[in-house]
Amino acid sequence: MYSSEDKAETLEEMAPKHPIPMYWVRQEKIVSAKAGMHRFVWNVRWPASKSLGHGFPISAIVHDTPLEPQGAWGIAGTV
Repeated sequence: MYSSEDKAETLEEMAPKHPIPMYWVRQEKIVSAKAGMHRFVWNVRWPASKSLGHGFPISAIVHDTPLEPQGAWGIAGTV
């Protein structure tokens, strides 16, 4: 479930936990509550499950590397 009241962890908050340059990290986006038309693209994944640790893969893409492990793929037709 997504909400405009969600709070994304900033890169400054994330930096001490992960010893990598922050220009690799994908910035989390929040649904806007401002007036007007907006587009939101869901990545078709459920939230990540609890694990012993999260990290960034070595197959990094500048400004678009997600924190792993990611959640399971959503199945069509489920809520």
